[in-house]
Amino acid sequence: MLRVLMLAPFLIILSLASGFFIGEKSNIRANFPYFALWFFVALLCSGFINPQIKEFISLVDNFLLSVAMSALGLTITKKALKNSNLKVFIASSLIFLWLIVLAFVLANLLF
Repeated sequence: MLRVLMLAPFLIILSLASGFFIGEKSNIRANFPYFALWFFVALLCSGFINPQIKEFISLVDNFLLSVAMSALGLTITKKALKNSNLKVFIASSLIFLWLIVLAFVLANLLF
């Protein structure tokens, strides 16, 4: 949740500053991340929602996230893996192992 809260202000600042750094006078409305405003609207509305409804929304959210992640995984084909570089596969495997080890260590230290 904290990452989402930090993402919205960052995107707004980035969109406002993008024209300055590029050196062009771009249309602020065209570059503004309007979906970031919906993060704030959801945050404000979450205080007025019944806890039982929040629990149901969380359940639906977890299910939809699982479906989306599964769909991403299903789009990977054997041909795409064969054509990918071996260095990429090794790097992603090392990152995967690093995350598992780090999660294990932090779980044992914190809990």
